[in-house]
Amino acid sequence: MRLPGEDTEDWDKLMDQLDVEESVRATRLMDGSVQLIWTNQHLS
Repeated sequence: MRLPGEDTEDWDKLMDQLDVEESVRATRLMDGSVQLIWTNQHLS
């Protein structure tokens, strides 16, 4: 969950990076938090 002092733009950039990362699945939740699930899959 983004803390009040954290920049929204930085948070969005992080989420964009996680969205394309193959080894983690990021799900945005209704309360503004994010659920991260590591898949342990790295494509070569």
